Parts: sequence; C-alpha cells; structure tokens
Amino acid sequence: MAEIFGISDKTISKWERGNGFPEVSLLLPLCNELEITVNELLSGERLEEVDYKKKAEENMVNLVREAQESKKKIILSFVVVFFAVLAAMPLFAIVEYVTLNKAAEIALIVIGIIILVGGVLIACVDEVRIVLKGDINLENAIKGLMNKFNSLDPLVYLGIIF
Repeated sequence: MAEIFGISDKTISKWERGNGFPEVSLLLPLCNELEITVNELLSGERLEEVDYKKKAEENMVNLVREAQESKKKIILSFVVVFFAVLAAMPLFAIVEYVTLNKAAEIALIVIGIIILVGGVLIACVDEVRIVLKGDINLENAIKGLMNKFNSLDPLVYLGIIF
C-alpha cells in the first residue's frame, strides 16, 4: 500500500494505529483501494445505512474544523516568513549601501540568510518534521504545501501583504 501511494510504511502504520490521518488528496484513492467509502474511512468503521447520515454529519463538522485550523496555520506561516524577510532585508541593505570591511559584509549576509532560512523552516515546521521523520517523501510534502497555499482565498494573500 505504501508503494502505491508513495509514502512510507511508517505512515500507514500510524494511520492503522489511529496516530495519524491520510492527506485529503489520498482519501479517494485510498478508499478505492480498500473498497470503502470516505465516510467509513473517516469514521474508522463499516457503517450500516442507519448510521451513515449521522456519521457523515459528524465527519463533515470535523473536516470543516480542521480546514479552519489549517488556514490559521497557513496565515501564521505567511506572517512568519514576512517578518523574517522584513528582519533580513535591512542587513542586506546595509551591506549594499554602507561601506564596511569584507568580514562585516560577510557576517551580515550570513546572518540575513540564517534569518530567512530560519523563518521559512519555522513557517513550514510541520512539513519539515514529517519529511525528517521519513513519514513522507520531500516531493509529496512540497505538493501538500502547494495544495494548502492554493486552497487559500486570494484575498487572504492581500490581507497578509497589506
């Protein structure tokens, strides 16, 4: 199963133990492979017709709540990156417009790069942690990040910038 979806067997083991959950992009393919409905997957059990509607409503509420939390995390990530750029740019400007010795220039550039990289790593901490643990490969983590950013309303981008 792990090979089919391009994920690690550790990740599937976490799903089976209830310690993790598949990404939304994997739900339909996973359900097709297991020959169950998404509602049954989200409920963690086979559902009788009478329980189906109730469980569907519960699952829908949970998904909406998780989507709202995810948007908050994405907005916070943008804010962190924005402030990292804001903190690093003056250092680069000093190097460009102020006469300094080479050692000071190099130090300011290195500090600026550390701030930028640190900001990006902090903003993407969940994906970085998942990749480092080997739960998902880097390509799938990047796709997941792009899906999260693409799911945001364009007005959110403007709200962050202004």
